[in-house]
Formats: sequence, structure tokens, C-alpha cells
Amino acid sequence: MRILFIGLSPESRLQQALLANGVSLKVQKRLAEPSSAETPDLIAFAPSGHAPIRAIQRLRKRFPEAWIAVVAKQKFLKSASFQNSLLSCREKDDVWVEPGWQQMFWFSVQRALEQRKLSRELRSLREEWKVLKKHYTELSHSSDKLIAQLEKDVSLASNIQRTLLPKISPEIPGISVAVKYIPAAGLGGDYYDIFEFGDRKRFGVIMADSKTHGMAAVLLSVLLKVRIEEMKERFPDSRSFMEFINREIQSMPAQGLASLSLLYGIIDRSALSFRYTVAGSLRPLLWRAGKSMTLTTVAAPPLGDLAQFDFRENEIQLQPADLLLLHTDGLEAPLTQQHPNAFDKLVQILRKRKHASDPLELQNELMALVDQYIEKKPLEDDLTLVHFTIDERALYLAQVK
Repeated sequence: MRILFIGLSPESRLQQALLANGVSLKVQKRLAEPSSAETPDLIAFAPSGHAPIRAIQRLRKRFPEAWIAVVAKQKFLKSASFQNSLLSCREKDDVWVEPGWQQMFWFSVQRALEQRKLSRELRSLREEWKVLKKHYTELSHSSDKLIAQLEKDVSLASNIQRTLLPKISPEIPGISVAVKYIPAAGLGGDYYDIFEFGDRKRFGVIMADSKTHGMAAVLLSVLLKVRIEEMKERFPDSRSFMEFINREIQSMPAQGLASLSLLYGIIDRSALSFRYTVAGSLRPLLWRAGKSMTLTTVAAPPLGDLAQFDFRENEIQLQPADLLLLHTDGLEAPLTQQHPNAFDKLVQILRKRKHASDPLELQNELMALVDQYIEKKPLEDDLTLVHFTIDERALYLAQVK
């Protein structure tokens, strides 16, 4: 510890005691004398005039971290200007009185040491704060770059995804088709396709729902390996196609991507049948004669979750006036804005129709609910609707080659 006495003459016993305890001390007669090059921890200063405030300010400016104790002489304490000067001086830490200041000295030494420790800790915290601020600024800049790159990648994946979606729906004799796709502002990634087999009697239907455009891009990259013309020969049923997609996704470096729900079905217009396999959350719905029928599906994990899974194919016989509804999870939020259960709300809408109507009319009503929802907040997930209505003359048209 270093102590500086200015205008004071400590007793020899005090000086000896300080030196014996390893204290470095220096005595100056006047403030104007050059001080030690080292910053003192404690300064005992006895002003020589009635207005000590300026002298104390000079000391504080020279030694900003020192503990400054003002030793007031009895003759100055009788002066009102001296008292006012001490009271208004914020640079001092303590006031002692002559005589008897040496008895107060030991108490102030401890306070000075504590003050010095706090000052050092504060200085260390300030330095750490500067370093942290610098690191935060660098991290913020890096994060901004990563976010910009992520938005660019998401936009690119979304644009590729939309480009590869079918531009028009195929015409299926005896079956009316209506399709609606609404992209979300977030990371949702839907994909769908409807295509005709070579025999011109069967039509394949693919619907996929992912929480990220990245997973949708993975599906597209897999599908690009398979020409639509090969579907008949390579995948005679929906189950074999689902297993193929699952193996392909498992073999790709898609770590960290969201799971993929997929429905693949085959509509046979000659037999009026619908064979389908589902992985994940997608659930097809059949509306027949004023009643809803959730098509049977065996609970299956999303694609990519398990390397091996025994997917099951289901089949249903279609009838004239049936309405087959396929949709992704993006429809749930608009439906639940007016009803706590999305399925029940959809059934309410369907019950307004005694017979299966044009699927486009149903989609227009659903789109009205979607528009109401979007007015309040943007969609968080892509929305895809694919509806099929079996025409009244389907049985006759099915026989037409």
C-alpha cells in the first residue's frame, strides 16, 4: 500500500508502524511539490487556506483512484466559508480533524484498501465490458450475415420448389380436380404433383408437407431421380414408392432438417379405386352422402425418421358424388380461428352441401377463411389443397377408353 501525506508530519511511531507493515509512504510539505510517480492508495491532505475545494479537485484530477482524506485544522473549522467549501466538495472521501487525526487514520486505511479493491474490480469490469462489447459487435455482424444468407437460401429453395410445382392439373375423365397452393412467409415447404400413368387410366397423387423449404428441396432432389414415366414399372403400388423415398432421404446428408410428411396415392378411374400410403401427419378425408369419412391410415412416422418401417397401403372404393379432400397442415390455422377443432370446422362447411359440389366452389369457401386469417397475420406454413369430385357419370366414363 502507498500513502501520501501532504502538509502533515506524521509522528515517528506512526511512520515506523507503517513501514513495519510494508507500507510505502511519502511526505510532502505542499501540494505544489512534485508527487511520486506511483499512484498512492491513500492521501492525507491538510489544506493551508480557507477555500480547500480547488486544491482537493487538483488532487482528484491527478490521482482519480486514490482515497483522499482532508485533515481540517481547528482554526479553519471556525470559518463558515471553509465549512461550506468542504461540504460542497465531492472529490473528498473523508474528513479528519487536528489534533487527533492520527487516531482516525487507521480506520481510514481499511476503508482506503476496500475502496482501492473496488476501484480495481470496477476497472477490470470496464475492461471486460469493452471486450464483450467488441465480441458482441463482431457476433452481431456475423449473425446479420448468416441471417441474410439463410434468407437467401430459403428464398432460393422456395423459388425452386414453386418452379417445379405443376402449372396445370391434368384432366381426369369422370373426376373433377381443384388445386390451390399458397406459400407462407416462413420456412414451410409443401410439394404436390398429379400425373398420369402410361395406361391413361391411373393417376398418381403426391402431397408433401415439411416445416422447412430445405426438406422440400431434399424431396425434390429425390424425385428428380425418378422419371414420371418410370413410376408404373418401378413402383406398382404406393407402398413401394414410399419405402423408396424413405431410403433415399435416409441416404442423404439431411441432418438437422425437419421431418417430412408424405401422402402418395393412385386413383384408378376404370376401377374407381384409390390406393394410398401415408407417412407423418397428412390425413385424407372422404365426404360421401353428407357424412365425413377419415380414410383409414396406419400410424407411420414422417419420412427420414426411421431407416426401416413397414409402411402399409390402404385402398378405398370410390362412388359417384364422392368428394376426396387432401390438404397439408397449413389449413389448420385458418380453420381454428373460428372453431377450436379444424376437422369439425371443415365438416361444418361440408354439411352445408347436400351433395358433393364442384371442388372449386369448396376451395373458394376455404380460401375466404384463409383470406380472413391472412388479414390478421401471415401464414406460418405453406397451404396446399387438392380436391377430387367423382362425377355422377363416372361409372359410364370409366368404361370409356
